[in-house]
Amino acid sequence: MLNPQELELTRGYKVCCPNCHKESPLSDWGFVQTYWYESPHGCMGGDNWWGNEDIMQCLLICPNGCHQNGNNLATRIMDLPIQNQEKKWVFGFIQQVTMLSESSLKQIFEDHYVQYGEGKKIENSEEKRRSEEDFLDF
Repeated sequence: MLNPQELELTRGYKVCCPNCHKESPLSDWGFVQTYWYESPHGCMGGDNWWGNEDIMQCLLICPNGCHQNGNNLATRIMDLPIQNQEKKWVFGFIQQVTMLSESSLKQIFEDHYVQYGEGKKIENSEEKRRSEEDFLDF
């Protein structure tokens, strides 16, 4: 859990978009956690979706509306134009204190998204959960 001073510093950290080249505070960016599928194997193994545990493989969505072919452009954190040492410090810190849990990440990022499989549709995690709850509500 972040203390208020760490939270303010982290949320205010400026990130430059590699597409539009505009700089925005980290809190304005959308955070995308990619999930990967493990196929069934053996008697009881697999058939699960697993969240990516390496923050450098997660994506950020520019708050300035960068679009390509009608889709929001998402950039892998490891591909951001930030010096590697600084990138490891900032995002390594975020990974350590949040353990990439959605509730903790929401303290830092305005929006949290999920992507099931590379190249698949990116969905707002809260909207997805609400639609699943509505589906299960009987």
